[in-house]
Amino acid sequence: MDDFNAPGSNKIGLTPVFKDFVVNLQIDNVVKILDAKIDRCRVYNSDNRDEVYHKITITYKDPE
Repeated sequence: MDDFNAPGSNKIGLTPVFKDFVVNLQIDNVVKILDAKIDRCRVYNSDNRDEVYHKITITYKDPE
């Protein structure tokens, strides 16, 4: 029991599912704050069609 919840004992770190959840939550917060529109799409590398990237575009009106 000496090692129970010892600092640094959690070697898992951020799981991909949790990371996606946090990122999406933050993006949703930005969209709400800016009263913006979000577009998501997949982008393919022109040299290597097997490489797929995800692109997020946030469009908002700048209040002057």
